[in-house]
Amino acid sequence: MLEDWQNNATFVDSMEKRMAFLQECLDLEGAPTGGQIRLGRAEALARERDLAGQFDLVTARSFGPPAVTAECAVRFLKVDGYLIVSEPPDDDTATRWKPYALGQLGLHVV
Repeated sequence: MLEDWQNNATFVDSMEKRMAFLQECLDLEGAPTGGQIRLGRAEALARERDLAGQFDLVTARSFGPPAVTAECAVRFLKVDGYLIVSEPPDDDTATRWKPYALGQLGLHVV
């Protein structure tokens, strides 16, 4: 599975400067092949057909309220896929991420 990730990864970000840096990294000799970058906001890219339901794993930094982050991310996930969200270190994720609300999106905490 790790080899699949290394040869088929899509990176999404709305900041051109970060994506230019990531493209430079992907262009380095020895970097994983098949990686692509998509410049744009997650909420817009999540509605694109070629990205919808395509990924076993989605990682995100928390870019808004949990409901917004989860709703955008779930659109990228395959059934039985995983979502990993990086939260600010001082946030209480237990109170921010409500199990009932996640369940409405077909997600649950692992």
